[in-house]
Amino acid sequence: MTNERVEPEVKTAYEYVLDLKDRLQSTCELAQIELQNSQIKQKKYYDRRTKVRTFGKGDEVLVLLSQIQTSCY
Repeated sequence: MTNERVEPEVKTAYEYVLDLKDRLQSTCELAQIELQNSQIKQKKYYDRRTKVRTFGKGDEVLVLLSQIQTSCY
């Protein structure tokens, strides 16, 4: 008596949303992997030009403090 059939437009929209969710998740994972690879590569380049510095007791040093905002809006 009741027609429980789902209209094709609703079903395709639902499938599209699920597919989009999966694609966004896989894209996010890929971006995180690439970010990690880039960080490793940049660290290697940075470490090439750094010098080992040692400080003894009583040495005067200049300390720069930067303010980093960690909150997201």
